[in-house]
Amino acid sequence: MAQAVLEERWDHTASLMMLQYNTNAKKPKKMLDFHPFRKATKEHTGKKGELSGVPLERFRAMCKNWKGK
Repeated sequence: MAQAVLEERWDHTASLMMLQYNTNAKKPKKMLDFHPFRKATKEHTGKKGELSGVPLERFRAMCKNWKGK
């Protein structure tokens, strides 16, 4: 419960920081850029919009080595 309270307080603080920053910024930022607990998730995209990156490579290797039905 304490973690939830802390995250909620940071939601408020990060939104105020975002508002302050974006008033004069040429390139606006999102609230997640200021929030220490909530990290922005980035998709791993390769050429032609295909998913790539370490998670997908591990999944492909696991599928290659899988010997089930």
